[in-house]
Amino acid sequence: VIPPPENVFLTPQSGKMVIAWNDVNSPFLKGYNVYIDGKKINDEPLTSSKMIVKNLENNKSYKVQISAVNKNDVEGEKSKEVSEKPSSSALEVEYDVKMPFSPLDLLTSSVS
Repeated sequence: VIPPPENVFLTPQSGKMVIAWNDVNSPFLKGYNVYIDGKKINDEPLTSSKMIVKNLENNKSYKVQISAVNKNDVEGEKSKEVSEKPSSSALEVEYDVKMPFSPLDLLTSSVS
């Protein structure tokens, strides 16, 4: 079973939230499931480690957890719960920034 993703990071915006997390390093990883308030919100496992959730209520707290799914569709444990509330005063940030590299990423990318 694949361990849960770490460092789940929420960026609240108005009516939506950017959720990002560290990739799980496993050759058996198929993707990720995202849970808000205990409900899974994606149909198929996500292959990226970032998503934007829209149509949220401002000033309502949402609890987010991520789990990793392996190639046999076995889901691992959920990550620690993180909560945040969208707010109309939140800064609108449209960004596409990669999370800081881990040393392992640097090794693999310099080889190719």
